Amino acid sequence: MNVVAYFRCSTDKQVESGLGLDAQRSQVEAFCARQGLSIVSSYVDEGVSGKTELQSRPELLNAFAELKATGAEALVVAKIDRLSRDVLVQLTLEKMLGEMGVRLLSAAGEGTDDESPQGTLVRNLMAVVAQHEAAMVSVRTKAAMKAAKAKGIHVGRPPMGMERNEWGEWEAGADFWMVACILMLRFRKKMSYRAIAEIMNEKTSVDARNGRTFNKTHIFNTCKRWGRRTDWYKPYKTADCFFAGMESPAWLQDYDTSPRI
Repeated sequence: MNVVAYFRCSTDKQVESGLGLDAQRSQVEAFCARQGLSIVSSYVDEGVSGKTELQSRPELLNAFAELKATGAEALVVAKIDRLSRDVLVQLTLEKMLGEMGVRLLSAAGEGTDDESPQGTLVRNLMAVVAQHEAAMVSVRTKAAMKAAKAKGIHVGRPPMGMERNEWGEWEAGADFWMVACILMLRFRKKMSYRAIAEIMNEKTSVDARNGRTFNKTHIFNTCKRWGRRTDWYKPYKTADCFFAGMESPAWLQDYDTSPRI
């Protein structure tokens, strides 16, 4: 029987490490080998939440298109929660597969090898468990973040221009010069956030975050984060050692960023 394999990782850390995807592939390949199934193609959605609907999962859409085009008889996942962690989304996807005459198979079993009412019950129960687990992970994560913030620990993505050193402490990173440029243009030149964003997009080849360009909101948040720190704010307004030993870009000389006394 020909099948299409689908894999999903919800976090960037899982995607970067490859451990989540490697484990899923191993489970699916071993399952297909035992069952005598032939994988005609595989699709991977990276950094996609288990609660995301089909329309926002490009690779799952491609997997459904492949099922229609090749006439493959089943969609194989490592576990049901790789397909979805939302009961409604799970049931909707299973209904769509059923209308196509395609089975859903889980390498972990989970009732997908049983088309009887009992098998359906097991699949639905596993979908409920997956949704509950996702909700509990969210609760624990929020509690941990709240506790960390109470201790003054930065949570989430690192501030722009910063990175952790070998001791886990924050320090200026390779992109810190971008922060310096933004703050000089704002606090010395008194430029608007929109104007600074336009300059940064024109003069730099470095994306703001994740391939996106600079915008006024991003500039505002950067100035707000750094401007409220008294140990950084005053030097930025009055000192020439703004770049902390780094050479300022040549294009910055086109703007009057000399200290304002």
